[in-house]
Amino acid sequence: LACVHTYLGDGPAAERAAEKALFLTPLDPTRFIYELVLGAAKMASGKYDEALAWAESSLRHNVMHLPSHRLRVLA
Repeated sequence: LACVHTYLGDGPAAERAAEKALFLTPLDPTRFIYELVLGAAKMASGKYDEALAWAESSLRHNVMHLPSHRLRVLA
């Protein structure tokens, strides 16, 4: 749901959905994807510094994740 809100430009709703998803998956080995989605939601809200922080966190968990690199450059 966070991705849909992000694509529609509804940053606050995207942030809420992404934060909830991240909270519900604290031990997920694919946590880097949730961090990427939260970073994209932050970008949709115009919070570029926070988006960059989430992109970098995602990359710390998986340095080979290309979408996280893309978010880092955009943020």
